[in-house]
Amino acid sequence: VNDVGGSIVVHTFGAYFGLSVARAMHKKSVIEHENEGSVYHSDIFSMIGTVFLWCFWPSFNAAIAKPEDARFRAILNTYLSMAACTLTAFIVSSIVDKTGRFNMIHVQNSTLAGGVAIGTTANVVLEPYHAMLVGCVAAVVSVVGYQYITPRLAVKLGIHDTCGVHDLHGMPGVLAGLLGAFFAMVYDPTVYGASIHDIYPQFEGGEHGGIRDRGSQALYQLAGLGLALLASIIGGLITGLFLRLPIWNQVKETELYADGDYFETSPDYDFSTRIVTRIDHIELTESSALTNRHHEH
Repeated sequence: VNDVGGSIVVHTFGAYFGLSVARAMHKKSVIEHENEGSVYHSDIFSMIGTVFLWCFWPSFNAAIAKPEDARFRAILNTYLSMAACTLTAFIVSSIVDKTGRFNMIHVQNSTLAGGVAIGTTANVVLEPYHAMLVGCVAAVVSVVGYQYITPRLAVKLGIHDTCGVHDLHGMPGVLAGLLGAFFAMVYDPTVYGASIHDIYPQFEGGEHGGIRDRGSQALYQLAGLGLALLASIIGGLITGLFLRLPIWNQVKETELYADGDYFETSPDYDFSTRIVTRIDHIELTESSALTNRHHEH
């Protein structure tokens, strides 16, 4: 199975493994906890990580690509996908907000979804507009996921996704797996020349004695995605049930989303963190009330 950027075996597997662990360890007290959330300076500081990820994601997708032309394609396809994803994420973020504002969660995360969605097929021959369409679809899926799907997962299924891995890694990873099958089937393998067997080693005519054509390779791509999902969900559930055993040092409800019991912090850390969080919450509440009043008038 071609998965040069690890969208199937890294992003999809990791996301659904984590979600399965979260489901197995679910507690109602985790949802809407007063300590959960972010503050303004943390959101700004987190953008440093987003910028670094955005700049270097093409090297992640291209690191193991071979031969050299496939490595260049992986870099270009990833940049095209992520550029289109970033623009689309800002547009959709504004659309889903009632007042047309940008959501910092979408800016931090959904702008990277194009890198995940193109990961499986970054090294294949793609028309530039196809790579950009991948990024556009990934952005829509990610923003909609953060806005609507994640809250429902917590309430309806008891899966509390604190960092939104389902929206940045899970769904875009599944999209990447499906696109891996689609592009393997629709693109003519003769455009690759001799490098076809570096990308699809089991393709007919290669040194491995493969007999696959476009259709069978597409089916194997789907099988790879299905196997990753099956292994991650089963493995995650087993791990979560194992961690629920009373032999482990369980996190108390009063310690949720707090660092003081696990890391050495300054004496005023917990106090100042709670104060800043409450101030931000009050400002947000007052701002929302004023905004709603303005629109009513």
